[in-house]
Amino acid sequence: MHKGSMAEIHYANGVDALKAREHQRAVKYFTLAINESPEEKGQYFNESAAYVNRGMAFAEMADFQQAEQDFTSALEQNPGNPVAYQNRGFIRAKMKHYTEAKEDLDKAIELSPSYAQAYFSRAQLHDVQNDRNNALQDYKTALQLMRQQGQGHSEYAIHIERKIAEYERSVSFDADKEAQSSATKTKNYSNAELGVSFPVPKGLVLYTPDNPGPLSSLFTPGQFIYLVNPDFHDENIGATFSSGVTEKDLSNFKKLMDTNPPTASLPGYKKISVKFIKIGRQIDKLAVEHVFTMKGNMSGTVRQVVFIHKRRAFSFTCATAQNRYEQANSRFYGPIFSNIEFK
Repeated sequence: MHKGSMAEIHYANGVDALKAREHQRAVKYFTLAINESPEEKGQYFNESAAYVNRGMAFAEMADFQQAEQDFTSALEQNPGNPVAYQNRGFIRAKMKHYTEAKEDLDKAIELSPSYAQAYFSRAQLHDVQNDRNNALQDYKTALQLMRQQGQGHSEYAIHIERKIAEYERSVSFDADKEAQSSATKTKNYSNAELGVSFPVPKGLVLYTPDNPGPLSSLFTPGQFIYLVNPDFHDENIGATFSSGVTEKDLSNFKKLMDTNPPTASLPGYKKISVKFIKIGRQIDKLAVEHVFTMKGNMSGTVRQVVFIHKRRAFSFTCATAQNRYEQANSRFYGPIFSNIEFK
């Protein structure tokens, strides 16, 4: 049985600190691991991974120059490390070194063609350079890979969907005026199979798998509605469901959001609140509400509401710009959760 070396012990402590978002402590432990003698590192210690993780900690503290140096050191240890290329490319894009960033991200994808995060980072790079066609292609590839890898309902995937929707709407909405007009006339949403219904707030366009309009690529299994404000395309509500869950799973979900939310890995994530609320016309359906903000290309405020009905977990993700959240919550989000009915 392998006994961990001192370097491996320091490395494990650093990983725990990084997961806990204690970045200075993570840097301390990764530095201790890297600085150990060859004897204390042992044959199993992965020095390239230690540099990558320390670089990620520096990046979270916005020390981009030191992060870049660490990712370069990781590549000196292991020139075939796609994670190091992806992270260095992401940081170089942050530093506006776009040519070098593109080279790094291309190399990460060459080394690991199924690396969803590399496609996502390259999409963001295309985004800041206003290369919308290549950005859309890379966003779609990243989302497809996430779905293939069982991450299609993750928060990251949901926000990539938002970005794809933004691009597709900007191209297609003007050509879809008739469909918009028809969809806008929809006053109520009702789904007998799922057992949910609610009035559609005035000002939102309803899209469903049967009437997807310009959002057809976003309707995957489990995605049953999109509601979009046509005047502010980033103001939208997406709703998904998954089967085979119980009320106990709702409590477990709240615990996860309280302690280690998957959304914590999103750029600039900041939790505002996680709490139980009651929703529905009778105010009798228990739900978990998770409100958070993000920065970067996916900046905005998100209100996620999750509840259980008929052994299905429903997740409504309501997103808008930070300066529009209170208005959107009052005009759109709140009325839906106050008036939703369960059958």
